[in-house]
Amino acid sequence: MALTTGNGTAARDAFTLRDLGARVELLHQSRFRVSLVIPVLNEARGMQRVLPAIPRCVDEVIVVDGGSTDGTLDVVRTHLANARCIQQTSRGKGGAIKEGLRAATGDIIVTMDGDGSMDPSDIESAVAALLDGADFVKGSRALDGGGSADFTPIRRRGNAALALFANLFYGQKWTDITYGFNAYWRGVIVDMDALSEGFEFEIQLALRSARVGLKLAEVPCWEAPRVGGASKLKPLRDGWAILRIMISELHPHVPANFRSMCDIYLDERDTRRPPSETSSRPVIEL
Repeated sequence: MALTTGNGTAARDAFTLRDLGARVELLHQSRFRVSLVIPVLNEARGMQRVLPAIPRCVDEVIVVDGGSTDGTLDVVRTHLANARCIQQTSRGKGGAIKEGLRAATGDIIVTMDGDGSMDPSDIESAVAALLDGADFVKGSRALDGGGSADFTPIRRRGNAALALFANLFYGQKWTDITYGFNAYWRGVIVDMDALSEGFEFEIQLALRSARVGLKLAEVPCWEAPRVGGASKLKPLRDGWAILRIMISELHPHVPANFRSMCDIYLDERDTRRPPSETSSRPVIEL
């Protein structure tokens, strides 16, 4: 189920053509940039695993720290001296990601956890999916080639149930709606203030991308056991919160705060300065 806004099918067709042109230009110039945003809170041991494995396709790493006391930022500076470290001023995982997105300069945004459970090498397949035409890419532990060493029976059943509900509500074919590994073109998000400050932020991104008719894709990911730190996951509480978000996002008022990149292009093409006046590479404005 894809929600059209105002211009209907014509708007979606225009979005496809305009956005394709922007991507072709980026690719021809080989100047597109990838920003990786990692929210952390006491993830020193996990970051020791994550940082050395970040692939070369990543141009910028932004670490948003929620007040770590275990030396997480010292680990970051030791392993990746050119990473940008931001002290979080908001609350929650969603708030941390928002701050990272505002600081990011890349054309492509990738977000992942810093607890060592996510494999940075999956960034390459996510970026490839975006360059192949996707607008929003989610990592999936349920696809062939993916999996989890950290699923308890209740988490596995709950994850499958939430994916089922999401597909029924939004007309998609997701295999894993809850995994926090995401990649998207930066122009996808328009009004971040309208999105949750909690972990629900990542669910909202996927749901709203589906509602405005963006092209979605999944890539297989392997979830390893987290390294150090304490898990913030509460399966029953968080599962219920995700289900409530799915239902609330069905309300007709929600898509007004989340537009397709077609709308961005049509609204801003007359006011956006040529790339030559801002930088040497074309960008899709956030």
